[in-house]
Amino acid sequence: MLKKSVAIILAVIFCLGLFLPVAFAEDGDTLPEETATPSPTQTVEPEETPSPSSEPEVTPEPEPTDEPDPTATPVPDVTPEPVATPVESPASTETQEPVIIEPIVIEPAIPTASEKPSGAGVLVKDQCVTMGADLTDAQRKAVYSDFGIKMGSVRELKVTNSEEREYLEGIVPDKKIGTVALSCCYITVLEKGSGLSVKLHNINYCAESMYINALTTAGVTDARVIVSAPYPVSGTGALTGIYKAYEVVTGDQLSRTAKKVGAEELVLTGDLSRDIGKEEATELISELKGILDQTKNMNDEEVRAEIRNIADANFVEITDAQVNRILRLCRKLEGLNETELQEELSNLSEKADTAKKVSKTVSGVFERVTGFFDSVGGFISDVFGGK
Repeated sequence: MLKKSVAIILAVIFCLGLFLPVAFAEDGDTLPEETATPSPTQTVEPEETPSPSSEPEVTPEPEPTDEPDPTATPVPDVTPEPVATPVESPASTETQEPVIIEPIVIEPAIPTASEKPSGAGVLVKDQCVTMGADLTDAQRKAVYSDFGIKMGSVRELKVTNSEEREYLEGIVPDKKIGTVALSCCYITVLEKGSGLSVKLHNINYCAESMYINALTTAGVTDARVIVSAPYPVSGTGALTGIYKAYEVVTGDQLSRTAKKVGAEELVLTGDLSRDIGKEEATELISELKGILDQTKNMNDEEVRAEIRNIADANFVEITDAQVNRILRLCRKLEGLNETELQEELSNLSEKADTAKKVSKTVSGVFERVTGFFDSVGGFISDVFGGK
């Protein structure tokens, strides 16, 4: 028993010896930054101390230093009064410095309102919500909860089933379109170069990357989008709401052809994902869009061969019927501005690569920390296992 107790104590001391120096070292780095700010308050105290040095009787009492200002009855006390006033004047100037800092703290609060509004922010004009026209009040509240905002905090638009049919008829089976509009979206238009991001709630047919590709085709750029529904739905109808909200917020009218091609792309990618996987389907269409400047000079057979080569490179198998659907989409994409489309796809690809690098770095750090604790655990188990 004595040996085991000594072993436990040694193990605890060993662990403390590893972590405590690092913790104190980190705390020591932050302390000098905090002590640097209160330096102006220390300069005020030495200025008040020399004033009582002129008379030894005033030094033990702090209160008489404030009283001689109103009561100037003794003649010799008149001389220190002008000395006391210049001491107060620099103090007043020093107190104005933190007042100047206060408006600087208020200024950064302005851009945060555009990132996530909590009500009537200054940049509410850059945000919009679309609601399916057939939602109940309880369902609307649930969707707003998914968006993380309060009802009435941003502009709201209604989307009807007939508006959804405008882009989906002939692409999606009629029974899948249905007769009601349930999908909703919340969009925030960002600064140029920010890119697209999409989050989904209760959407079981389309993935985030599929929406990003389809929205890029339609001309939607630099926006943060949240798509939601009161219960699981396909989400194809939400594309109509995103188009509508983006046009209202930006004041720009998207190309009708581009919007229809974007909807067709979303549906086709969703259909392919059921057979080859969501990531694989998105990658196949993205790579094809990246060579539109080449496919427009190819005949149909050459494009079909290129589609199969992309599928083989991604280790997926597609049928002839799927190849023909992809070919038809490719020809429609060629009719759009392929230069702008490829530039936007390149920007999205760069942002995705950056996100992957960050993810790898974080996972590497986690693995090293886990390995360290495993080694400590092995040491402790060896101590306990010793006789």
